[in-house]
Amino acid sequence: MNYSMKEMPELYKKQNKISPLIILLGIVLLALIGFFGYKIIKGNTPQIIENRNYITINSGNKNSTVYVEIAKTAEEHEIGLMNRKSMKQDEGMLFIFNDVNIRYFWMKDTYIPLDMIFFDDKGNVVNIVHNAEPCVDKGDNCQTYNSVLPAKYVLEVNANWAKLNLPITNGTKLDLTKIN
Repeated sequence: MNYSMKEMPELYKKQNKISPLIILLGIVLLALIGFFGYKIIKGNTPQIIENRNYITINSGNKNSTVYVEIAKTAEEHEIGLMNRKSMKQDEGMLFIFNDVNIRYFWMKDTYIPLDMIFFDDKGNVVNIVHNAEPCVDKGDNCQTYNSVLPAKYVLEVNANWAKLNLPITNGTKLDLTKIN
């Protein structure tokens, strides 16, 4: 069809009446996809913290080094090693808290068994949880593990690491001089 120059602005206005509604629906749809997509991805993707360090644990004449990801924030503490399918024998995650308190951990959505080593504010071992079992697909019905004394640091490593690498016992010392 051929339109005169006078008819073109009127035709253009009619076509654009739908555009604001389509744009609004598009924005709402993108917001919903972004929100729920983030929740799905966040819930199923292992946390990888770029801030990697190594720590040394001193037990008598024997030292052992672990390459750790540092979890310092509340969100990093909450996610921890969730959704990890594997971890190298010399790797782990060190949780650093701002205060010294009884610490409670669970294995929700954690696929690998872990040792949890609790340290006080001076870096001394206060207790060890050996071979904490994975808890996947159980919702919030997972066992909790806690420090028996107040702790500032918690090191999670593969199950049996504490027994295989060092005779880690209460009083074993964590060297934090290399931590950023």
